[in-house]
Amino acid sequence: MALFLRTSSTSSAVKIVSPSKIDDPKSASKPSPSKKDQPQRQCRNILIYGSCKFQDKGCIYYHPP
Repeated sequence: MALFLRTSSTSSAVKIVSPSKIDDPKSASKPSPSKKDQPQRQCRNILIYGSCKFQDKGCIYYHPP
């Protein structure tokens, strides 16, 4: 069966090029906010289970009182 025959001899490959941050005017105009400026996310264990066993052992997420 000849279902997958190529009709042209030219390659359809696309060259992969890494993006340049210097050429992008959007990223240069406004700086990204740091992680400390963003509000903390609530701990997923609190939402799912009602408690977090890592709360006093270094869990980085917010634990409401």
